[in-house]
Amino acid sequence: MVREFQELINALEIDERVRVVVFDSGVDDYFLNHSDFTAKLEDLTGMPAGPTGLPPCRTFLARLTRVPVVSIALIADVRPATAVRSRSPAT
Repeated sequence: MVREFQELINALEIDERVRVVVFDSGVDDYFLNHSDFTAKLEDLTGMPAGPTGLPPCRTFLARLTRVPVVSIALIADVRPATAVRSRSPAT
């Protein structure tokens, strides 16, 4: 996933037509913005430092803050309404 994020940032840095990027989770009920639990450790640690000099994952985040686009994390409450109501204090 880190490699894909790097490729995304590369594209955003050169494509002046993009104004908004929406990040959505591919896993129902979860939004993980910082982890790749399926990656092999050597795939992550074997990547060279990015243009910021930081490790690849941190480079992605630093570069994302500098691209001239609005980035949105799409986080939806997908629980049934009864589960949402059950969190409310009793009246």
